[in-house]
Amino acid sequence: MNQNQNTIATEEAYSNLPVGAQEAIQKVDVALQKVHAITATGYAITNQIAQTVVEVKQMQLAIQQMDSQVEIICKEYDMRIEKNKLIAPIIQSQLTSYSSQMDQLLKTILEMDPSSKDEEYIRYRSELISTLNGASVNISNMFMNFIMC
Repeated sequence: MNQNQNTIATEEAYSNLPVGAQEAIQKVDVALQKVHAITATGYAITNQIAQTVVEVKQMQLAIQQMDSQVEIICKEYDMRIEKNKLIAPIIQSQLTSYSSQMDQLLKTILEMDPSSKDEEYIRYRSELISTLNGASVNISNMFMNFIMC
C-alpha cells in the first residue's frame, strides 16, 4: 500500500467511528500538536541558553586575559617607578653639579668684554659659550632620558 491508500483507509476508518470517539481523537490530536509546539519551544530555549552560556564563558576568558594584561602592565610600571626612585638621587646630584658649572660658565662669559678685538680672547669666549651650550644640551638629554624611563 502506498501513502495515498493508507490515508484514504485511515479517513474511512475515522469516519466510521462514533462522534464521541472522533471528538476525543481530535482533542488528542490538538493536545499532541500543543505538546509538539511546547517541545519545539523548549528545544529552542535550551539552544539559546547553551549559546548564551558559551558566549558568557568566552567573555569570562576575555576578561581574564585583559586582567592578566593589566596586571603585567602594572608590574612593568611598578618596576619603572622603582628604577626611577633609584636613579632620581643620582640625576639630582648631577643636575646640581651641572647647574653649578653652568652658572659659573655663564658668570664668566657675562663678565667678559664682548667688544674686545683680541682674537685669542674671542676664541676663548666662543669656546666658553660652546661649552655652556653643550652642557645645556646634556642636561636636556639627561632629563628627557629620565622622563622616558
